[in-house]
Amino acid sequence: MLTSVAKEHGTFGPKGTVIRFPLTHEDLEFLTGAHRVSITRAMKALKKNGQNHL
Repeated sequence: MLTSVAKEHGTFGPKGTVIRFPLTHEDLEFLTGAHRVSITRAMKALKKNGQNHL
């Protein structure tokens, strides 16, 4: 889902694609159908792997 949002609304920067508007856990739950705990785990995994520049 993040890839789709990034392709449609993102801009490319020095650290990769940047989504220039906030996506809350609630937004991501709605978009993916996943539970909040799953969203949190996924975001932590992305950050750990260097794929999330907060």
